[in-house]
Amino acid sequence: MTRKNNSSGRAANQLSPTNPILIGTAIALILTSMFLFSVDHPKPEWGKLWMLKPLIIVPLAGATGGLF
Repeated sequence: MTRKNNSSGRAANQLSPTNPILIGTAIALILTSMFLFSVDHPKPEWGKLWMLKPLIIVPLAGATGGLF
């Protein structure tokens, strides 16, 4: 009786880097959103689109952390 080799050619311990990146991004986005959307009266000098910078930068940092 012979065994068939059903492996796809990838080593079992070689994982795709996208999973940790997506997890890091999701965690950072969720936590940042919870804090940002809880602000009722932001300072007027911050401008109308003050939430965009943290909502872009923090998930990118979470993705970078997930990559490493």
